Amino acid sequence: MRSDQDRNQTLIQRFPAWKGAAAMLAVIASVYLLREHWGHVLGVAPYVLLLACPLMQLSMQSGHGGDGTHDHREHQDKPVVAERDAH
Repeated sequence: MRSDQDRNQTLIQRFPAWKGAAAMLAVIASVYLLREHWGHVLGVAPYVLLLACPLMQLSMQSGHGGDGTHDHREHQDKPVVAERDAH
C-alpha cells in the first residue's frame, strides 16, 4: 500500500502549480467579466440554449457512427444477465 507521502507526491507531479494559478486567474477574470456584463449575458442566454440543442445532437451522434449505420448483430450474441438484489 502506498503511503500518504507517495500519494501527495504523485498529486504534485500530476497538477503543477502554474496550472492551479492559471485556473484561479481564469475564475477571477470570469467573475469580474460576468459582474460587469451580466445584462449582456442574460440577453444572449436564450440563443445559447437554442444553439446548444443541435450542437449536442451532432456531438452525441458522433459516438454512434454518425452516418446512420448501426450494427445491431453484435449486441444480439451477448446474453442478457439480470442483476439480483443483495437483500
